[in-house]
This record gives sequence, structure tokens and C-alpha cells, in this order.
Amino acid sequence: MLGDLLNMKKMLVISASVMMAVTACTNATTTENAEVQPTSVEQSVEVPTSYCEELVTLAENGNEEAEYKLGMCYYGDGLGVSQDYSKALKWFTRAAEHGNADAALCLVVMYGEGKGVSKDISTAIKWLKQSAALGNSEGQLMLAATVYLDEEGPLYDREEGIRWMRKAAANGNEIAKAYLKQNNL
Repeated sequence: MLGDLLNMKKMLVISASVMMAVTACTNATTTENAEVQPTSVEQSVEVPTSYCEELVTLAENGNEEAEYKLGMCYYGDGLGVSQDYSKALKWFTRAAEHGNADAALCLVVMYGEGKGVSKDISTAIKWLKQSAALGNSEGQLMLAATVYLDEEGPLYDREEGIRWMRKAAANGNEIAKAYLKQNNL
């Protein structure tokens, strides 16, 4: 069972990194109402400067979705801005502080991998708990599998891990559903 969890942990780290890369603003288009729509990784799209300026203005005025999207732009080198992890960290932090669960999950990756900041597992776990508490099923799954169900970890708590795994499954996370089914939980 420990081997299964270690494999799951590796898969979660990879899927979190892939999720951030795929959804990055590097390949985005705009609609008339200025929402970012991801496109294929291979497709290169020019975004009007007015949209970029509007995104910055909204983010600077505390719009958590714009803060998150701007963080994604700086994380992934998109929408006419160069990759800048320190700026990504700033915008993800602001968005997470405003209740954006996806931004909190991005902070998990940044602190967990030391991207733009010193690697800090305690801070990564803090943001992971926030993402999970805000209902992000990926955050709930990661919290369960990498924090509470890690038998060698300092926060091992099987009951708490299963509780978060059930929350992730209830929120539609297929990996959590499969884990619960495989372990007859």
C-alpha cells in the first residue's frame, strides 16, 4: 500500500505541474467579454494589448480571478509578459488571499518546488490546506495523499486523510474515487 501511495504522490506532482503548464496564459484567446480561453499548446495566439492592460487594472483593483490569471501569465510566459516567478508568486498570493482555490494550489507547486521562492514545505502545506478547504478537489486529493496518508510523514493521520479523500471524491475527483474503491473505503 505504501508503494501505491508513493506512486500516487509522484503522479500528483506531475499532474499538478502539467495542469499549471497546460492552463497557463501562454496560449490564450479572448472573447468579447474579456475572459481567457485556453487553446492548444501548439497554437500561438496574439492577445490585444488592451486586454493585457485591462487584466492588470482588474488585478490591481483586487479582482481575484484577474489576479490568478495574471499569476498564470507570469508563471508560464504568456499574454505578452515574460516568465517572472516573483511576479507570479505575488499575484497568486493575492488571489489566494482573496479566496481563489486554484491560485492556492499554484502556490503549493511554487513553494513545494522552490520556483521563484525558497523551497518551503510548511508554506506549501499551508496553501494546500487552504485550496482543499475552499473546495478544490485536486487540492483535497493532494492533501489526503501527500500529507495525511503518507505513513512516513510528520502529519500522518489516516482518518483525516480518508476524510479529505472522500471530500475529493464527492467533488468529482476520479483519482480519489478510484483510491476509495480500490481500498474498499
